[in-house]
Amino acid sequence: MDIQAPVKSSYSTLPYYDIDWKLLEKLCYRIICDLFGDENCSHYGEYGQNQRGFDLFARDGENYRLFQCKNAKVFKKEDLKKAIARWEKDEWYDSTSEFYIFTSNTLIDTSFIDEFELQKKWLKGKGKALYAWGAIKIDSILKTKPAIVNEFFGLDWMQHFCDSFAIMNYGDGKLVRLSQRSVSYQPVQYYIGRTLQIEVVDFENPSMHIKYENQSLIEYIRSKFKEEQPVRSIVLAEAAMGKSLELENIAYKFSYPSSGLFPLLIRLKNFSGEIEEYISKVYEGWLNIVPERIILLFDGLDEIPSGEFNLFIKKFNTFLQVQGRVNIIASIRSNVMTNQIGNGVDNEKKLKRLHLNELQSQDVASYVDKKNLSSQHRSVFERFCKIKWVKDILFNPFYLSAIVDLLEINVLPKSKSELVTNLITLKINQDLAKYGKEIHLPKLLMFAKRLSLFLTLTGKNAIDSSRLSELTDLPLENIIKCSLFKIEDEGISILVSFIHNNFQEFLAAECLARLNWTRLKPLLFHIGKDIIVKPKMVNATSFIFSILPPNSETFKSLVSTIRETEPSLLINLEKDKLARPLRFDIFKDIVLKGKEQRIYYLYDPLRAVDIVEFLNHSKDAYQFILNELSAAEEQNHVYCLLDLIENFSKGSIEDSLKQKTLGVLKKILGTIGWDYPVYDKAIDLLVKFKFFSSDILQKTIKKCPMINHKMVRGRWIYFRVQICYQKL
Repeated sequence: MDIQAPVKSSYSTLPYYDIDWKLLEKLCYRIICDLFGDENCSHYGEYGQNQRGFDLFARDGENYRLFQCKNAKVFKKEDLKKAIARWEKDEWYDSTSEFYIFTSNTLIDTSFIDEFELQKKWLKGKGKALYAWGAIKIDSILKTKPAIVNEFFGLDWMQHFCDSFAIMNYGDGKLVRLSQRSVSYQPVQYYIGRTLQIEVVDFENPSMHIKYENQSLIEYIRSKFKEEQPVRSIVLAEAAMGKSLELENIAYKFSYPSSGLFPLLIRLKNFSGEIEEYISKVYEGWLNIVPERIILLFDGLDEIPSGEFNLFIKKFNTFLQVQGRVNIIASIRSNVMTNQIGNGVDNEKKLKRLHLNELQSQDVASYVDKKNLSSQHRSVFERFCKIKWVKDILFNPFYLSAIVDLLEINVLPKSKSELVTNLITLKINQDLAKYGKEIHLPKLLMFAKRLSLFLTLTGKNAIDSSRLSELTDLPLENIIKCSLFKIEDEGISILVSFIHNNFQEFLAAECLARLNWTRLKPLLFHIGKDIIVKPKMVNATSFIFSILPPNSETFKSLVSTIRETEPSLLINLEKDKLARPLRFDIFKDIVLKGKEQRIYYLYDPLRAVDIVEFLNHSKDAYQFILNELSAAEEQNHVYCLLDLIENFSKGSIEDSLKQKTLGVLKKILGTIGWDYPVYDKAIDLLVKFKFFSSDILQKTIKKCPMINHKMVRGRWIYFRVQICYQKL
């Protein structure tokens, strides 16, 4: 709606009555996002739904700030009493720390003020705060928020109403427009917020293990800006873990004018030429923006075709060096990540590695709650999630949403490959129900298979629509109606890809699994002096493993080749397809290879917890670890073995093996020469197994060669507390 500009040279209040109630609610949302952080704020309910007496909320630790928005010319004592009475009866009341009335009214009516003071005192005794944000209070907030005023009331109102110093600071960079327009993004559908592991160098002992801190990507970005440092990061994760969604969410969250930033999402599926020119084709004029105001979001470094990857990385490194003032976040699959990224780049301009964590249990629970499953479906879901192969994939966003979608139509797959097959069938059936005869099903399925093979074998993730005739005679208008595909207008071309890479790689794997081993091997592996799985074929290889029957010669050859080259890949595949003795042999291969290389070999994606699960907490594997520890002389090997022991469940370890474990730990703690993390871990294991006795304290821990080191001393103090606790 058009709002008339003020006539006078300065107005003391904004025309809140000239905007409707929906826009007033959006104004409140923008203000609280600015004050409390947009990652903590949300609308509550759709228009027309029962909103329980509040319209918006902002998280306050474990509690909530609730906001009721009223576009009302009259707001008196009775209105306040009704608002509070409704809130007090709601189930959100107990978890509310602050309750706000946000209204276009000035809230200076005497009956309102008298009642407000009474209610405020009464609620304070209940440990809750009451706030009244009327027009006068809102004006005082918005005086220094020119971006919000400009967004809701226009440039003229901003210039006449806002503080001149705030306007000057806003104009220093925030009023710059990209090709005379703002960059805007839509909310990310099905986004599930997660944390990332951020590498932190242990300056006290940088030669030993890197420490990690967990933060959301938004929190990390805000912390860097608070420290007045540029954001230069690369997000690493396995396939289908949601790297693209993280970048899309950042683009959306920082696209508000009040952020002062220009997030530019750059998809690399169809990259060609030079990086600066490629960005300019989509975001004309980006080089004219103040560099510190830009966040370049490079989605999918791993989507650069294999034959062009090395050349692209050289260009990318040059770009990092030249554009040193620009904020840059890139994403890449963990198995494609290379140390070549950053070669020749100044340290302060390099990209810091951020490892995207899998979903946590509370994330899964929150997602299931939002899907509003029936009690029967929820019960089935909980039982289904106890199956081993389901537990292995449940914390991956793609598979979690797939499991819930299939559960809602009462379909329970028996394997990962069957899950994807059922999901594809579900999507096609939904398309048929929606479009009927407009969908040419046989041709679409044939096109999907051809496209999957073309993209997978060429290392691409999208095809230009001008090349569709090479694969099908279907028009683009027909392909758009199939929900397996994603159509993106990049400004310079229209790209066709799968809605998710897992669909592409699974369909390609189905086709490739029909080949004999002689033809399949060179498609999956680089054949040379060393045989390794092609980085871009890792996910397809995983699907082929799932699809092939265990007794087939091709399956046996696949397992044998992976075991000889990269046995760690087998740990995260469907273990039930491998016999237990074979799993034990694979485990020994990994341990002995790491021992020979004298490295810490339990790094992502090869985690100690996954190895122990792969072994089913085997007694024989535990005995093997103890034997290795007894003779170990290299500390990386010792630390890895201690890590493995820590992940065995205590219930799976017999008393005789526990006593052997105590003997090994005593030996380690009495040996001179280990770095302090080894002693830390050994003391942690004493606590894990509850080896509490004054004898152990006096003869073992106190004689630890590193006991005066503050880290080891801290573990010792913790151990003593445990002993005291046991004696209570």
